[in-house]
Parts: sequence; structure tokens; C-alpha cells
Amino acid sequence: MSFQQPVWKIFVGFSFAVICSVCSISSAYAGLITSDINIVDASITFDDVSSFGETAGDFSVIEGGTTTTSIFAGDTVTTGVNPLLGTLTETDDGIGFSGAADVSGDEYLIGFDSFLSVENSSLVDIYQVFFKLTFSNLVNATGDDAYADSEFVLMANGSEIFFSDLLSDSLYGNEIGGVLNGDFGGEMTESDTLLFDFILNPLDILDLELIWTLEGGEYDNGSSIASFSQFLSVDSVTLQQTAPPQSVPEPTTLLLFAIGILGLGRKNTLFRTK
Repeated sequence: MSFQQPVWKIFVGFSFAVICSVCSISSAYAGLITSDINIVDASITFDDVSSFGETAGDFSVIEGGTTTTSIFAGDTVTTGVNPLLGTLTETDDGIGFSGAADVSGDEYLIGFDSFLSVENSSLVDIYQVFFKLTFSNLVNATGDDAYADSEFVLMANGSEIFFSDLLSDSLYGNEIGGVLNGDFGGEMTESDTLLFDFILNPLDILDLELIWTLEGGEYDNGSSIASFSQFLSVDSVTLQQTAPPQSVPEPTTLLLFAIGILGLGRKNTLFRTK
């Protein structure tokens, strides 16, 4: 029933390597995001109300190339603050979280909710904003009655644009994206690096939300193992075009318009004096 420290150390090393890789890229290539694009309320919230069990992990915000990290175990944030808040000002700034479990004869749950609001404050410029998502998802249930279910969702303005949903269940069957695949238990993995681009017209607001839920348990001489990590960063911001300005009448057009108004006024005056 105790947490398997060696497996957790391996996972921590993997997560740390990913974050360090991102940091090194940031220091080498990061650039300031144009002042027209504002990402001022990036947030990561660990669900310390619903989470429980022998789990551990961390969550981070990279802001202006500087990383701030909080660490959790079970339902408690042991280091740092919750939620984490930040303002993303450079490319490669972003938000990430990770977690892992390895239990026997027990149950567990981890929950995270992250949010980014991106505003184009320009009145005339249109921008294309690219976000990069790097993630790794693993579940592994063994024995006669165990399961591990890890579901991650990325939403844009309330619509789902990506998900990774893996269920390893030794009793009722495994699922990928909610669909049974015919297997029972065992290791299932999914990982990738993806780019998502969005066009922001003048004064547009883009809301991105990342939700991760991990739950599992082992009930009959086996184990329930899971690990997950993700990092969403600003990859690039490109000026697409400047919206065409509203047409302004030429001076000659204004002069002709004024002469016409004066002429109408004179005609009406003559009509009244007859």
C-alpha cells in the first residue's frame, strides 16, 4: 500500500529533464511577445479538495523565462502556492503540470485545471499565435482487479480541440478515447509534441483551458500505475496584416458636399420669401 519511491524518482527525473529542455530552449531563442498580445492571467490550480491517495507531482509557470514551481503529495501542496499565477511575456513562456501514482490495495485521484486568456489589444492589427503542447500519458493496471484512467483535455473558447484519454482496466477492459480496444490491463502510453495556431483579429480574446484528471485503484493482488506530464507554451506570434482603415472623404469631396449643402440652404430661403 505504500508509494513506490524508485518509480516516482524515475518519473521525476523524466519530468525535470523535459522542463530543463524547455528552459534551455527559452534562454536561447525566446523573444518578447508584442505588446498587442496580452497573456496576463495564466493560472494552474491543483484540486486539493478532490485529490487523494498515494500520489505526487508538481506544477509550474514560466514567466519571462523564469520558472516558478509548486510540489504536491496526495491532497497537499507541500512546496509553493496553489494556484500558481503568471503573466506570459516571452515566447517559450508557459504552464505545465505532472503527476504520478503507483499503488497496491488502494485508490487515488489527481485533478488539475489550467487557464490562459490571450487578448489582441490592437485596434487594427491581426495576429497569428502559435502554442506548443508537449505531453506524455501512461497508465498500467495489473492483477485481477485494477484500473488507471488518465484523461487530459485542451479547450479553446469552450470547444475541445485535443484530448488524450487512456484507461487500463484489468477487469472490465481497456479504453482509448472512451472506446474499448479488446485488451485487459497492461501498459498504455501516448506522447507527442503538437502545434496549435489561432488568428486573433483586433480586440479578439482567446480562452484556453487545460484539464487533467487521473483516477485509479487496485483491489486484488496487482498494481495501478500512472504518470502524466504536459507543458503548453507560446511558440510564436506573427503579425498577419493590418486591418484596412475606414475610408476618409477626400478634401475635394468634402468641399463639393459643403457647396451642395449651401446650395440647398439658399434654395430653401428663396422658396420661403416668394
